[in-house]
Amino acid sequence: MHLHYCQIVEKAVVTSGNYEKYVILDGKRYSHIIDFRTEYPFTGVVSTTVFAPKAELVNV
Repeated sequence: MHLHYCQIVEKAVVTSGNYEKYVILDGKRYSHIIDFRTEYPFTGVVSTTVFAPKAELVNV
């Protein structure tokens, strides 16, 4: 197993996944992670990580 790391100073790293936040409507599972290109939920995505100046600026 390889572990990678990076040093983050006075910044935020936020990760969220569709294994925790989702809704099932009419038997279909919808993720809370939205594809900004289509404005619809991503399919097949397990998680996403966002780097930002502050965690409050990231809505995941």
